[in-house]
Amino acid sequence: MRKYKQNHNFIEIYGAFLLSTTFVTYGYAQTPSIISSNHPKVPAHQDMHNGGTVSASAIRPARKPNANAASGKEGDSVQASGAELLGVVGHHLSHATASIITQTALARNVAGANPLQTLGQLPGVMFAGGDGQGLDIWTSQLYVRGFQSNQIGATLDGMPLGEQTFYNYNGLGITQAISPENIRTVSISQGAGAEDVAATSSLGGAISYASRDPAKKKGAEVSQTFGSYNMFRTFVRLDSGEIGPAKTRFYVSYARNDTNKWTGVGPQFQQVINAKLYQPIGESSHISAFFDYSDVDQMTYMPKSLEILNTVGQRPDYYYGTPNGYRDAYMAAEGNYMRGENRSNDPKDVSYYDGVNEVRDYMGGINYDFLLTNRLRLTGSIYGHRESFYTTWANPYTQDMVPAPNGGALSEDVTHTGIQRFGGTTNLAYNIAHHDINVGFWYENNHFNTEGNEYSEPVLGTGSPLNSWGPWNNPYATLYAQVFNTNTFVAHVSDTYSPVHGLKIHYGFRSLLNTTRVGALANYPDYTGASAIAGGDSLTTAKAFLPHINIDWNFRKHHELYFDFAENVRAFPVSTYGAAASPLVNSQQAYEEKGRNVQPETAWAYSIGYRYTSRYLTGSISAYRVDFHNRLQALSYNVTPTQFLSSVQNVGSVNMNGVDAALTFIPVHGLNIYNSISYNHATYAKNITSDGITYSSHGRQVVGYPSLMYKASASYSFHNAEVFINTSYIGRRNLSYGYTAQDPATSVPSYWLTNLGASYDFGRIGIMKNFRINFNVYNLTNVRYIGAMGVENFPLAGDQDTLQMGAPRMFYGGLRAQF
Repeated sequence: MRKYKQNHNFIEIYGAFLLSTTFVTYGYAQTPSIISSNHPKVPAHQDMHNGGTVSASAIRPARKPNANAASGKEGDSVQASGAELLGVVGHHLSHATASIITQTALARNVAGANPLQTLGQLPGVMFAGGDGQGLDIWTSQLYVRGFQSNQIGATLDGMPLGEQTFYNYNGLGITQAISPENIRTVSISQGAGAEDVAATSSLGGAISYASRDPAKKKGAEVSQTFGSYNMFRTFVRLDSGEIGPAKTRFYVSYARNDTNKWTGVGPQFQQVINAKLYQPIGESSHISAFFDYSDVDQMTYMPKSLEILNTVGQRPDYYYGTPNGYRDAYMAAEGNYMRGENRSNDPKDVSYYDGVNEVRDYMGGINYDFLLTNRLRLTGSIYGHRESFYTTWANPYTQDMVPAPNGGALSEDVTHTGIQRFGGTTNLAYNIAHHDINVGFWYENNHFNTEGNEYSEPVLGTGSPLNSWGPWNNPYATLYAQVFNTNTFVAHVSDTYSPVHGLKIHYGFRSLLNTTRVGALANYPDYTGASAIAGGDSLTTAKAFLPHINIDWNFRKHHELYFDFAENVRAFPVSTYGAAASPLVNSQQAYEEKGRNVQPETAWAYSIGYRYTSRYLTGSISAYRVDFHNRLQALSYNVTPTQFLSSVQNVGSVNMNGVDAALTFIPVHGLNIYNSISYNHATYAKNITSDGITYSSHGRQVVGYPSLMYKASASYSFHNAEVFINTSYIGRRNLSYGYTAQDPATSVPSYWLTNLGASYDFGRIGIMKNFRINFNVYNLTNVRYIGAMGVENFPLAGDQDTLQMGAPRMFYGGLRAQF
């Protein structure tokens, strides 16, 4: 547990911007000025805060894709015809309003880039990452209309991916689940989601990923990408084509991504193996099987506070890999600072030797799709997932918190978590008269274990430091250990009624029952600050009726109106001890006093919108309202100067109102110009009181998410060449929840981020087909900006080392060919 920081503040420098519907605006972020002041330390807590609602983003008209591809039966991918701006097709599903991103748009990014980067171009969506590809799992963050990624459902081919957080306890991130090259489409529904989504965290909607099917013809696909900071990515995919009279087909792919950190020293490595088998049954049914193996080994980026950025600078990072790195880190832990760390108010917190993430995932599933009669279809999946996750950092507070037996000033803090889950979904769809009736069920069992261990680093001069990548044997202290078993049952019923042409009325509900039981295996009171941690208890989330109503009216050829309403709930999460807003990951005392009667988070989301679609112009506007209740936060308070005790509290509601608007103009063939603007007014309904101190948060904009965002893109294609540029304005974001008389409110400044790309397809050259070269520039104007926030929670007031600087300008170039 790292110490919490003193307060300093940025003065935000706003730049005026012009909303243009015909030209892309280029912005250059100004360097923020930072004011120094001294304030006492303040506690911080896990952020589980705000809310969002339904979107109807349409960036250009939906053009009819290949029929087989759209159905998921035979096609390899969904492609939009013509020049597709952002590759985003605004498509209104019969059960929800969604934006669909195709493989065409994903391919415009740097090879292997996180698909959430592309989602971040949509109105109301914000993605922040610590590297140009968005692959660093520690610094990658997604917000959708104020909701964080752990409040948004996510599935891959119907299989649940769980809460998309760093400390994921019931799933895995999308870049670990599948290589981006193997993704066919990404669909995002903001706010309501769909009743049949396999998720327990869909307060702010859901993201559905669909994988590419194996190709009908035998072939191969190879790509090679190079980039800044020794980035090297290789992707190979082999397709069997149809085999025998049964027309069985499969593919196997391997992706390897290797790069160095852009600040500090250390590798960021990932490799992913995917395989998929597809077996058609008759003309309209099939079975498919998917397998994923992911190996992530990343030296992380050291988080910073406003005070650290002001006094020490933006570049300082872990000492690992630098000359005399272990010596300097060891001496800093003893109070002898060799690199100017003492310019900070808390120099030890700028003196970490290393920090590593190691994750191994195995996931697989079988999907089935059977046409039982000409009106009745049965679909579903059976899946399993196993994960082993290690995250480490060298602890310079060893002597204060958990003294090492060798008397050394450093120890290695290693958190190990494991996931073992299995489950299945089933769904029956029946069409009769003007009704599409849907009934389904989802069950999952999840076994999650977590423990924190401390390992002795050698006394300076007596040996080499521990291997940052392990293995780790014989800890001298087990700080905590808990085991959780969760059973989830979700059922849904819905009907889409089409009384007349152009009008669809959707109504339905889902029922959720989620029960988790916890066992405590170890507790080190000097570290946790508690005589006992939660164990032998259970927590249940039960909602029998979560309604969803959607009305979609295409009242003229180019015009559409819609209304959407839904209630959603988030099941109580679990996590590493003290790292989530759950009574089960805190002390037994906190559970007895406040945890037994706590209520789960719920959100009521309303949305109304209009969309115009024509050949040359597409526009949409959506207004939404969200009432977010029972907002849970893990509030921490001092037991000793270096120890904190957490308890979970209901800290009130968030009231949210917002508007998203988007406009795409296609003046000539091949040229697409896109602009969008989002305004979100999400404020806390009351002040927060923790450890006897009241923090003024009432009426304050939620942390981490801006009230204003503007995005613009332009693309031009001519024959086989294409060039595109996109830019985003991210407004000021609050860092602290509130303020006191001693500690002011803090925030980080706005910024512009611009990216550029170009590609050329040479067609067939020898045995190669579709030989393509591409070039990308990330952060074209090389602005300095703060990307991820709250990586170690948000402070109630003042400052905290919870910020990550965004990556500087990076260049990428690559080749891709099919055989």
